[in-house]
Amino acid sequence: MSNIIKCISFFISAIILSSLLVGNVYSSESEPINWCVFDVLGASGPSKQMVDDYKVRALRWGLVLKTEYYSDEQDAIFHFESGDCDLVNLPDFRARKYNHFTGSINAVGAIPSYQHLGTVIRTLAKTEAQSLMINDEYEVYGISLVGGMHSFLSDRSWVTPESLVGKRISILEGVEESDYLNKQSGLIEVVSGLSEVFTNFNNKLVDITVAPLIVYEGLEMYKGLEPNGGISRYPFAMSTMQLIARWEKFPEGTGQKSREHVADSYDSIMRTIKSYEALIPDKYWFDIPIEGFYHWDNVFSRSRRELTEQGIYNAKMLKLLRKVRCQSYPDRAECH
Repeated sequence: MSNIIKCISFFISAIILSSLLVGNVYSSESEPINWCVFDVLGASGPSKQMVDDYKVRALRWGLVLKTEYYSDEQDAIFHFESGDCDLVNLPDFRARKYNHFTGSINAVGAIPSYQHLGTVIRTLAKTEAQSLMINDEYEVYGISLVGGMHSFLSDRSWVTPESLVGKRISILEGVEESDYLNKQSGLIEVVSGLSEVFTNFNNKLVDITVAPLIVYEGLEMYKGLEPNGGISRYPFAMSTMQLIARWEKFPEGTGQKSREHVADSYDSIMRTIKSYEALIPDKYWFDIPIEGFYHWDNVFSRSRRELTEQGIYNAKMLKLLRKVRCQSYPDRAECH
């Protein structure tokens, strides 16, 4: 269990810091800026040295950073909202409460590839999008790639919609769209904490989990995949980490500079994702049959529409994502 928690901690920390270390946050003042760092092992986690290095480097930019670690993302959110810190890193579905627009970037089936996600992130880092990054007192200071969310199945023969009915799926608490999507598929939800999402699958307590490919090696996901399991080659959603700031505590223009630099890290993170993907044996990959792909494409399209009507997804973000899809696939029905 300890190794699994450490791996999750390293995974979260590496994604955050690989984006931010190339990104400058500027301040003309020497007063400290407090950053609530989410790490499941807290200050004893493997991210500490990386965070300390970042703090030293930030001094060159005139920024003094003070960090407080939280092993639970909800604790980090609580202290951020209490004003104990003015900077916090959160996965997109948690960042949604601070910026409904950017927090909808992970809409199911909305981004078909890493190339499309890169286009979206770079577009949102432009000065023209600055107003969309600010919501009341909060501003998104950067969006970085975590990875495509892939289905891990304990039985790779479950490739038809009918075969998934009644299967148990491990999900995180508080992901608003999960209930809707799983009911559409007839899946039985098993609400889990961050570590249990993966250990439940490895221990055969659930039949399905979803995860970025970067967790495969370190979390020993092959335990849950053996002997007949598989990983869907097609990602049904894209996951990002978002840096949320209380903008009035920073010098004017800080957010734009930060977003541009975080976006510049995209290719570097992409190489890391690909290196982890290469560790997965060919025997685990499976492709969804074409008729199944069309089925899920329609399900996801309907889900995006209805979840937008319910206010879970942001209509403006969904419009942007549709525009990006249609640039590559102009023959899609939604593009006419």
